[in-house]
Amino acid sequence: MGLGLSTDANPDEVGEVVGKEYGFRVHHVEPNSPGAQAELQPILDYIVVANGIRLDKDDGKFVQMIGECAGGELRVCLFNTHTLRTRETTLYPNDTWGGNGLLGVTIRFDMVQPVDKHTLRVLDVYPASPASAAGLDAYNDYILCVGDRLFDGPDEFGEIVQFNCNRPVRLF
Repeated sequence: MGLGLSTDANPDEVGEVVGKEYGFRVHHVEPNSPGAQAELQPILDYIVVANGIRLDKDDGKFVQMIGECAGGELRVCLFNTHTLRTRETTLYPNDTWGGNGLLGVTIRFDMVQPVDKHTLRVLDVYPASPASAAGLDAYNDYILCVGDRLFDGPDEFGEIVQFNCNRPVRLF
């Protein structure tokens, strides 16, 4: 339906958003969806305000707002854990974009955490290893999540990889 252009949030509103601990984390964005048109960034973006209402609890109101805005616009403020900045954009919820849902995104209510809590830097890639076959680049690549699952440090990442031994694993 239209492209939601992103703009930096009003500096007065940034003070209200930064330091708040909850929002709806964007886990996945379908291609050509309203979420993709608004350039939502999986894993890094949290939707923290919608139509001027802070989303600091998972009480069903945000999902209700999405439905109520179908065919119209939904103004959101996003907090990005990579840039540590907020930005505003407009989503256009609709069921005519060709996929599931009104936004084409997978979200989960979550505590806002810095990206480095769930990020591992690739330091070594051994020849003929699964990491090499996947094309990982030592010192240039970072692993943000496994599939749609975030991990809490290298130990949990190791457990996820070990559990999926001899199976394909999607890394972001």
